[in-house]
This record gives sequence, C-alpha cells and structure tokens, in this order.
Amino acid sequence: KFENGVTASWNFDVELYDGSRLIDPKHAALLDTLKQWLCIQTHPIANGNRSIQSRTAHTRVVRTLHLIDHLLIQGPHLKIADYGLKLLTENDIKNWISATTREASVAESIYDWGGRIRHFLLEKIATVTSEDVHQISQHQPYLLTPCESTENGLGLRLSQDELILARVWLWKNDLYHQQQTADGPSYRPNLAAIENDIYINTLWGTRACFQSQMKAQELAFGEDRGTVIEKKRVACRNYEDGRADSRKIAVYVKILKSLGRICHDDPKVPRKPFAALDQNFMQSLDLKDAGRHTMLPQKVVFDALRNAIDFSLTYGDELVDAYLCLANAKRKPGKKFYNITKAEDLARFLGPKLLDLGVKSWSIHSYGFFGERPQARQAYFADLKASRGLNELLVVLVGAINIILGTLMARRVGELTDLTPCMALDKTGRYLTFRNRKSGIYEARQLVARPIPEIAAKQIRLLERMHAGLPPNFRNETPLLTFPQANTGKLVRSPNRVYRSLDVFCDYFEIDGIDDDSRFYIRLHQLRQFFAIAFFWSAGFGGLETLRWFMGHLDVRHIWNYITQNTPGAILRHVKIDYAIQHLRGGSPDSADLANFLFEHYGTRDFALIETARLETYIGEL
Repeated sequence: KFENGVTASWNFDVELYDGSRLIDPKHAALLDTLKQWLCIQTHPIANGNRSIQSRTAHTRVVRTLHLIDHLLIQGPHLKIADYGLKLLTENDIKNWISATTREASVAESIYDWGGRIRHFLLEKIATVTSEDVHQISQHQPYLLTPCESTENGLGLRLSQDELILARVWLWKNDLYHQQQTADGPSYRPNLAAIENDIYINTLWGTRACFQSQMKAQELAFGEDRGTVIEKKRVACRNYEDGRADSRKIAVYVKILKSLGRICHDDPKVPRKPFAALDQNFMQSLDLKDAGRHTMLPQKVVFDALRNAIDFSLTYGDELVDAYLCLANAKRKPGKKFYNITKAEDLARFLGPKLLDLGVKSWSIHSYGFFGERPQARQAYFADLKASRGLNELLVVLVGAINIILGTLMARRVGELTDLTPCMALDKTGRYLTFRNRKSGIYEARQLVARPIPEIAAKQIRLLERMHAGLPPNFRNETPLLTFPQANTGKLVRSPNRVYRSLDVFCDYFEIDGIDDDSRFYIRLHQLRQFFAIAFFWSAGFGGLETLRWFMGHLDVRHIWNYITQNTPGAILRHVKIDYAIQHLRGGSPDSADLANFLFEHYGTRDFALIETARLETYIGEL
C-alpha cells in the first residue's frame, strides 16, 4: 500500500516453464532477488538519493513487474528455473529493453495481448458447430451483425466469419457482461476471465492488459450509446506513432540497472551485462520523442472560447434550473430517472430559452460506438446538434466551462478535476484556489491562488449552485466539474468526465479540423500551451517570470519548452534581439556586458540614439 492510499498486490505463486513454482524452496534465491528488486524501486538509492511521491513509486513498482513478467515469459530461453539469473548476458539485457520498444503499449510489447487473445479465440471457435450458431442467433440475432472495425483491419484482426464464431463461443460459455442502457441491453465480452487463463503464470499480466480490452470492440454487441465522437480526431499528441516513448523507455532502463545494485557481497545477478545499457545502445533504439501536444490553430481556440462564453451565459442558468427541478421532483421509488422524464411533460421544467432551443427529452440515445448501426449514429449527432437532449446540453455546458477555464486560466487537467464545490474560489471570489500539480512534498501539494476573470468565476459559481441545489444522493461528494449520468440523473464521478465533456462540446459546435473528415477535439493541455505562447508574444522574454508564476511552474525552463516547441527558430531569434534591445535601453543590470561591448563599437551608452534597425542587425550578427 502506498501513501496516497493506492494499493498493488500480486501473487508470487506462479508456475515456471518446468512445472515447478516460483515459491518452491529451490527457487528461494531467485524469488529473493525479485523481491529485493521490487523493494529497491521506492528507496532513495535507486532514485538519485531523493524520496519520491507515492504515484511515482507506484509507477516504478508496476513497471518493475512488467520486466519481471517478461523474465517469466522468456523463462525457457533464460533457463531461470535451473540457474536463476546467473546466465544473463549482455544480449539478454539488451533484448529485455528491446522487448519494451516493439510497441507503444506494454500490453503488446511485453504481453502480446492481441496475438494471445486472437490465438486463444481461434482455438476455441474450432469447437463451434453450425447448430450452435443457429440456436444462439435465434435468441441473440445481433451476434450475426457485421462490424466495421474488422473491415478496416483493426482490433483482433478476425474475419467476419471468425468474429461471429468467436461471439457464439463467448456466449455459449457465459462470457458476456450484460448492461442495461436507456436504449436496451448491451453485451460486452468478459475478457478478464480469458486473460486470467492466458496470463495465469505472470504477476501483473491481467492488469497490464486491462486497457487493451477496448481494442476488442468488435466482440461487443447490443444497444449502447457509448462515448462516440462524430469525426476522426486530429492527433493531439504523437501517440499514433506506434513506436515506444523515449522517456518511458528511459525509466525501464533505470529500473533494469537497479537490478545490478542488489548484488554486492554474494551476487545473485552478474553485474557486467548491465554495462550494455550505455548511451550508444539507447541511441540505437528506434524510439519516438516524448509525446508533446499539437498546437491548436488560433481560430480554433478563439471560436471555441467565443462559443463557450456565449453558450454558458445564454443557457447556463436555465440548464441548471431545469436539472435541479427534475432532480428534486417527486417520483415513485425504484423508477429510473430517464423513464420518469420520458413519461412526464418535460416542458414544464424548461425555461423559455431552452424551449426555443428545441429541447424535447431528458436524453438522446444512439446505438453504440461499435459501428453496427451507422444510421442510428448519424441520428444521435443530428439530435445532439439540434439540442434535443437536456442531459447532453448539460455535458456541453461543463465542456464550455472547461474551455473557458482552460483558455483563460491555463490550468492543468488535474488542477481542475480536483476542484470541489465551495472551495474553488477564495472569499473575495476573485481568485481561483487549487492544489498546484508538480509541487509540494510527497502528496502534500501546495495550495495556491491565481487571479480569475469574472466571466470564469461566474461559471464556477453556476456549478456550485447546481451542486448545492441537488438532493444528497444525486451529488455524492463529486468534484465541481462534472455532469449527470443519462440513466440515473446523478452526477458522474468518472476520471474521463473532462475529456467526455470536451468531446461533446466540440461535436456540438462543430469545431474545425484539418479537413472535412477530421476535427480538433480540444484538450486542456493544448489550451495551456496556447496561453503560454499568446502571453509570450504579448510580453516577450520580460514576462517569462510572471508567466512561470501564473502557470505554476517551478522552473522557467519548463515555460520555455512550451514556446520553443511550436515557434520557428528565426522568430525566436528576432524576439531575443528585441528583448536585448529593450533591456539595453532600459538600463537593466542583466545587459551590462552587452552594453560594454556595444560602447566599444558605437562610443555611446545612450542606446536610444542608435537606430533600432542598426542595433538589431549588429546584435543579430554577434
């Protein structure tokens, strides 16, 4: 258990390739080495003699488990059941790291998730008969529905026939979860049960592959509105590059090197092979740079901000009023929220602006992100843009407020998701108070206050009013920036609520893309980056310290990274020259050396007498 309350558990009682178990007495030395390797990750000796935060410690331990699982998977080649780690060579160490670079996802690079699941299903569908298909499809005809993702070669790379047989086998073996949605039942495969079988002899395999289950969307079927977006997302980072991230691989290298630290007096691990992890080896790896956010076009940001302010000021109060009336309305026990609002006359809860806008129901619903009924998907987005659903408009409202805060306050995602009702503004209502990420000691983040424009403060007070007016069972101590669920009407406590609200906002207002088939689905870090560059252009180098303070960075070099990432070198050079001239003419002590040098050339210290163009040319040549 880590200091932030997060826990991580695993079972060392796994079977090795020779049938023995890792906890057997004959493997005591190997098991002891692996345990020490895990423990050293949180010790200052492995972290530059510094203590690390709980989240970092958890990440280090989990990534060490990834490397241990690679060792267990490669056990037959390394002969660990017979010799432990004594036979490790330089090539083994290099291959250990190279394995993590094959794919950006650890689930694929180390655990080969897609290949193993596909191989497992292909083995099982060989037992499915035509009679099985006929009988089961009579009860569940959607099992036979084609899926678009297989046509595009995505997911598990199953053909349409293989996909149908895989669904039948999963259904026959009771490996589907049923979820009741507003549109009807939705069925998703219980891949965790399969993974428990496939990765039974690893320490962390099932949990490492949890996120990869979304890649098997073609196995799901039924009615589900999903979390769809209308158009192709313009990549906001270089995640689409299939190569591994250089920064993440550097962490794995550091962890692997720490394995050599635990063998001193009686070495159980040879030290020499770890010397192979030198700079030359790292440069030989085909890695991508650490993901940076794509710069949003100026028009996209300004259009989004204008729409966000206009929407929140025009409809914000009526949306909150309507939601509070619905939430506090008397209804029979046990009735679902969305059923109540369908049966009642919704119009009596709506203000005149919402009636004119076209609100017709509590929520609109679409048939899933599985791509099985594109006509329903099109209808969903048509209804969204026509403002048919009150719930969807509340999501748009939260997205609009995120846009306003992100553009005007340049806050990190975590700093906004941490905001709580009645604690987001100080007593004057003129300062945003939040826990500054990347600050403080351990988990005690520094509480800071930054000035907030009245237009943004007004939106925070609007959400605070929404929280305060809800019955206790509807808010459940949720954070400030959240929205109600479609089926229950209660506020969502999902970690993805910010991204969901931004996606719906972008689709509702049809934000531009790079072509007709794409769209910029805005992220808060992109707005933070835009703020930094806009401030820099207006204030130049002289404002960097102010910008650093406002954005909550400890080092001004972090701000410089935002600027240099998307500003051409020639422009930066011009800004530097302009900055130097301003300091020269202002008599700044920082420019004393440059002033002395120019005095020798021009014979004067009154640099206002020298034409700006001449100074720019001369300084530019230095």
